[in-house]
Amino acid sequence: RARFGWLAELVANRMFGDVVINENAVNKIRELAQTGTIVFTMRHRSFIDYFFVNHVLRREGLPLPVFANGVSTWARAPVSDIFARLRTRIGQIFSGRGREAAESAHDACAEAVRQGRPVLIFMRGRRARGGVAGWLRPPSPTRVGSDFLREIVHARRDGDREYFVIPLAPFRGRSFRKREKGISALVYSVHEVPSDTRKLVTYWWNRKDLFITVGKEVSLGEFMQRFASDTEERIVRRLTRALQIFLHREERVVLGPALLPRRQIKGLVLE
Repeated sequence: RARFGWLAELVANRMFGDVVINENAVNKIRELAQTGTIVFTMRHRSFIDYFFVNHVLRREGLPLPVFANGVSTWARAPVSDIFARLRTRIGQIFSGRGREAAESAHDACAEAVRQGRPVLIFMRGRRARGGVAGWLRPPSPTRVGSDFLREIVHARRDGDREYFVIPLAPFRGRSFRKREKGISALVYSVHEVPSDTRKLVTYWWNRKDLFITVGKEVSLGEFMQRFASDTEERIVRRLTRALQIFLHREERVVLGPALLPRRQIKGLVLE
């Protein structure tokens, strides 16, 4: 999204104004965008992480993803866009086209990369949303990143434009040990997948120490040539695994090893 509503813009400027991203990585993405299609990937689906990355990419003048699986930005859009979205969604509900709109996400992703437009793929899904937000959005598809990567691999096989898959990992930069009481339990609990609310508080609490790690790009054409004897499905599994391993390793480098619950440690020691 090239712009959000005024309140979202204010929050983004205050919270993400000091985010650090390597200058060489920025230049590399800019160069790759001139020669191919950019496919950003992140580990867990999260609107806050999307908001984070969208702001930094826009600040650096980098290509903005036109598609992100499982993420809707209508609630933080300018007022005119919100009303347009409401009219469209109500029309889908009364015409019975809500499920069709959800299923078309894969087609939208494939069409975007065929046109050379950047996309963002979250490798893992999150819990289903309820309430008003769940009613206004189409039913959330259960598919995760590998299903969208399958569409991208298929599109690359049918075309001659190169696709560059770039993993992104946003982090805060200090005091990662898990706390168990008070505000610290909310802010520093990092060894499970936090909700968007917890991430928002965490990023605000550490807004002076945020950074993004940009992984080594994967040239999809070269990757497919390396495993030319494999089926398309196997290539997708290989690519998914490579991305998941990178993102997991980056997380472990920053966060440290996952901590066992205190009760489990007591049991192990006593045994």
